[in-house]
Amino acid sequence: MHPTLMGLVGAQLYEERLRAREAERRAALARAARRTSAGGAVRRRVGLALVSLGRALGSLGERIASTADRPVGGLP
Repeated sequence: MHPTLMGLVGAQLYEERLRAREAERRAALARAARRTSAGGAVRRRVGLALVSLGRALGSLGERIASTADRPVGGLP
C-alpha cells in the first residue's frame, strides 16, 4: 500500500476512534445527569414529606398546648 494512502487510512481510523470516544463521553455525561436529576427528585420528595410532617407535628403541638391550659373535666 502506498505511504500516502496508509496515512489517509490511519487518519480516518484515528478520527473514527476519536468520534467513538466523544460519543461515549457524551453518553456517560447524560447518564450522570439522569442520575443527578433522579436524586434531586428523591431529595425534593423527601423534603416535602418532612415539611408536611413538621406542619402536622406543629399542629398537634398547638392542640396539646391549648388543651393543657384548660382545667380537666370542666369548662374554663
